Amino acid sequence: MSHWTIKQKREEQKRTLRAQIELIVSNSDCLINKLEVDPDHFGNVIVELKSKPCILRFIQDRGDVYFEKESISSVIRTEQQLVFTHNESLGKDFETLLKAIELKIRG
Repeated sequence: MSHWTIKQKREEQKRTLRAQIELIVSNSDCLINKLEVDPDHFGNVIVELKSKPCILRFIQDRGDVYFEKESISSVIRTEQQLVFTHNESLGKDFETLLKAIELKIRG
């Protein structure tokens, strides 16, 4: 049995999350622009997807998942929308975040 360090486990978790997001956006024009995972702060995550007309930002904060949309051609940003609350969590790790991304990308 291998013994992973905390850093190795975090990096593997981030690689897995990136792969799952790439699968969700594979049939869209979105690319992952930014992915930050902060396990020291309740597992908070920031995912920024870039498409031709806009940047889509997903923020998981203490189990709540928020969504923002920003136009690339201007500095106009929509207000942050709460997509899921921690009470609506779909499971452990990043399942709720991935579902929110899927809902916004695939409709």
